[in-house]
Amino acid sequence: MNKHLLIQQAAEATKFSNFYVTEKAKALCPNFLGIGKNDGSIADIRLMRIAFEPSSLYGHQNGRNIAIGLDLRSQGIDIHEFDNNGIPKNSLNDLPATARIEYALKNRVRLIYIFGGSTIFGMGSRLPDFTIPSLVENALNSGSSEDAPRVVCINFGLGGTCCTESLNLLIHKALELGIPDDVIFYDGWNCASYLPLQYLAKIVNNDYQSLIHKGETMRHLEHNIYLSNSFNGSYCAYRALKLFVHKLASLSLIREVDRKKLVFRVMNRLFPLRSSSEVPRIIDSLYKSASRTEAFKEATNKFVAIHEHVAAICNYRRIRFHHFLQPLVFSGQKVLTPDEENFKISGYSSGEPSHFQEIYKMFSQSALKGLPWFHDATGLFDDVEEEVYIDSGHLNPLGNSLVAIRIAETLQSSLQQQISDHAPPLHSL
Repeated sequence: MNKHLLIQQAAEATKFSNFYVTEKAKALCPNFLGIGKNDGSIADIRLMRIAFEPSSLYGHQNGRNIAIGLDLRSQGIDIHEFDNNGIPKNSLNDLPATARIEYALKNRVRLIYIFGGSTIFGMGSRLPDFTIPSLVENALNSGSSEDAPRVVCINFGLGGTCCTESLNLLIHKALELGIPDDVIFYDGWNCASYLPLQYLAKIVNNDYQSLIHKGETMRHLEHNIYLSNSFNGSYCAYRALKLFVHKLASLSLIREVDRKKLVFRVMNRLFPLRSSSEVPRIIDSLYKSASRTEAFKEATNKFVAIHEHVAAICNYRRIRFHHFLQPLVFSGQKVLTPDEENFKISGYSSGEPSHFQEIYKMFSQSALKGLPWFHDATGLFDDVEEEVYIDSGHLNPLGNSLVAIRIAETLQSSLQQQISDHAPPLHSL
């Protein structure tokens, strides 16, 4: 594994221009949709709905046979390409996951599935080559030829989801495509946000109990709000008004960029179209009305149980399981850059910092501690001086490379341990 080369290439990727990544996508991806900005306009929402299909089970699923650029952070545009199953590719114009899985199984190449939220999906990566799954594959294939890789790594990352959706993806999608040698869950951030909600609703014991149930997370809350209001006349009338106003705004002759941004800001404040516009108000109300510590304890038990279920499934299938508790700007002892310090104070992209500090401590000290498949990566950046965070949890390509190296080293170690223990061979060694 050439760690230095991997880190050097990732560091260079942090400096890619928007023009460079966009032109590369246009050149290599015939189904490139354009740039999504999450600005709340009806045109942007329609574009994002093509790239991310609604799903009652997962909240959304990635689109199929398309590529899109997402301009969501100041670092710049990230390019994502999905295959015919909505699985993110490891590089632009790469083979679909089904073909890569078939190759691995046929040629006894080590097959690895990685699950997680937007950090695994690739937010902050700039290009698919610098997502964590792609970098893990790169690290483990160092020294092998492109025609005969030693490892195939599949990215099952899905933005805005937690371990609940990862478990569902493992059962309903991944294992149907083929049985891997290793399964990796890289999570914690979204779990800390989403898992407490169902317990907060139970503690408050009010109308919110009818909006979120056991096993559901924030994306399901959004879905349930729509369904519960589908026969509410005033709700539907107001929604029709919002759609009408946004449609008028989309026909506006305003061409000057700053003025258009101002119009969108006003529209999103007075007539928000986003499905999540009502969710922050409900979550804020829940946290003000209930003891979050009690809910955090329940959520931690759920966090442990979900990963124990995954471990049991993997053990039954003779798959090696690895769970990494992901680092956040709130965790570890990293000397933060000025921007990272601002993210830690503001909780940008997370919420109340003390929330994550409290529940993350519970996660790391839970029953998972000491289990052979659990790896606490919260201190991964303790000795890193360079900037790795682009908000309170997402990483730039350099941060992704350091995570990938840690995962690759763990995978190598687990395989060597299995060989030394004279365990029965798995699907491929």
